[in-house]
Amino acid sequence: MKNPLLILIVLLLVGMSGFGQDNSDTSSNSIPTFHLKGIVKCFEMKKPINNATVKIMGTDGTTREVKTDSNGIFYCELDSNTSYSINVSKSKHINSRGKETTVGHIESKLFFHEYELRYSPGCGPMLPILSYTHNTATHIKGDSLILDAANVLHDIMTENPTLVVQITGYRDSTEKKFVSNKRVKDYAIKVIALGIDKRRIVIEDGGIRNVKERIKDPHENYYPYNDIPNPYRTVTTKVVRSDYVPRK
Repeated sequence: MKNPLLILIVLLLVGMSGFGQDNSDTSSNSIPTFHLKGIVKCFEMKKPINNATVKIMGTDGTTREVKTDSNGIFYCELDSNTSYSINVSKSKHINSRGKETTVGHIESKLFFHEYELRYSPGCGPMLPILSYTHNTATHIKGDSLILDAANVLHDIMTENPTLVVQITGYRDSTEKKFVSNKRVKDYAIKVIALGIDKRRIVIEDGGIRNVKERIKDPHENYYPYNDIPNPYRTVTTKVVRSDYVPRK
């Protein structure tokens, strides 16, 4: 006859083993997971950008780098309790930046971001354009706005260290010839004074402006002329190169 006590002990051991395994599975399933998914498009054409680089830098010291696919999609796993800085780049486009964090999240989550990159050669709409009073290098809204525009250009060029920009000064047909040159030089001096290498700035005296001119490149999307006080007496900025090699 079998020993009842021995049978009871065996059953208890089997039950405890199963109970421990169940607890382990439950604990594993409760750990949240985080992922970042996004799409990168061309700002002007609104089409997906293939093979853009997405660099994801965490406060924990980790750096991940992924590429977009043919549909402009990227996907990356994130760590818990970490904040991230995101940089999106593509050759001949102006970089875009973003942020994300998993800090404070206790449940699994898929974060979604959308980025639009501007085509850089000739790109004008995000760059400053200034309008001036007659026969002067004084901006219509004052010198403080010129400094603000210089700061905007400085920030863009700092975030995109390979860009070279062309700053062009214009005048209308009733103004003196020297004034367009003075406008562009005064503005360029302010940008350089903020720390931009002068080799990254091409200065051009555009003379009398013809506002009816348009660039045929479909990426071009110049600042709307009806939004500025005078479209003839201006200083404009556009990117002409994106292959500058910064000095070490």
